Amino acid sequence: MKKLRPGQQLPARKVSPFLEEYKYICIVRMPPQVRPLGRGGVGEVHLLELDLPCGERLHIAHKAIVCRKYDAARHAREVAAMELAAAACPFVLRLYGASHPGKPPYGLYTEFAPLGSLHDLIQARRAAAGPGARRPTAPPLFSDGEVRWLAARVLTALRHVHALGMVHRDVSPHNIYRTASGAPLLADFDAAEMVDDKGLVYPRGRGGGLVGRLATAAPEVRAAAYGGGGPYGKKADMWGLGAVLLEMVSEQSVADGPELAGCSAALRGLLLEGLLVPQGRRLDAEAAMAHPFFDGVDWHNLEFEEAPPGLRGA
Repeated sequence: MKKLRPGQQLPARKVSPFLEEYKYICIVRMPPQVRPLGRGGVGEVHLLELDLPCGERLHIAHKAIVCRKYDAARHAREVAAMELAAAACPFVLRLYGASHPGKPPYGLYTEFAPLGSLHDLIQARRAAAGPGARRPTAPPLFSDGEVRWLAARVLTALRHVHALGMVHRDVSPHNIYRTASGAPLLADFDAAEMVDDKGLVYPRGRGGGLVGRLATAAPEVRAAAYGGGGPYGKKADMWGLGAVLLEMVSEQSVADGPELAGCSAALRGLLLEGLLVPQGRRLDAEAAMAHPFFDGVDWHNLEFEEAPPGLRGA
């Protein structure tokens, strides 16, 4: 992975020279809302526009927290995780600023991803394919090339996050946003947790509740949430990545025993033998990068490569 200096402008992601000076302007004077972008489990997201002194207009996504369980400590944790993760990685959503720590209402101000989420794209492909897409023998909604292009960049983001000693714990299509050029951005670090010196995260008491989404949560994460499991590590995110890729190529779940007949042998092997398996046999980020499915990927220049036509913006 190409190393970027902290604060260095990320290729293909326009950063105003005035941004650093005005990154926390929202705390003092929030720009007017342009339109709502969506609503999630803990908050509502709106598009804001900020006119900078240089004449540029900066688009910002404002996440306003409305969940009662979201407190000052949780807000501080998410802000710290996002600031840490976005440094020196072009495939993690950038945090521009946040509301005053410890003072509700809580809010986050991030870069705007105009193409929405990967979930939006998957749903659009399914709608276009019609009911026939639900058949086990239906062709994949995404080609191998499209899956490889997206997966390589999300995998790069996960390797970066894991190298920082962090587990994302909510890798899902909903939390992978897309830039104007189609590049994926790993987002939503509300569930992120730092591992201990053994590389593990320990469940917080019996029945502490599930972190992340049930559909993409690793078996060990579900077991820990409901009192039947022990600690787990970074490979939990690799199951999440596998679940994301499976959703891109099939409407079957892991429990259905998907055959993935329309996929290449390399992609089937990555999913069914490398990612969607018990954590003892599951690949970590480094090992996944070396899988035959990614043969030919130029890992040092991912941010400079154009997206396949079907993944680009209009």
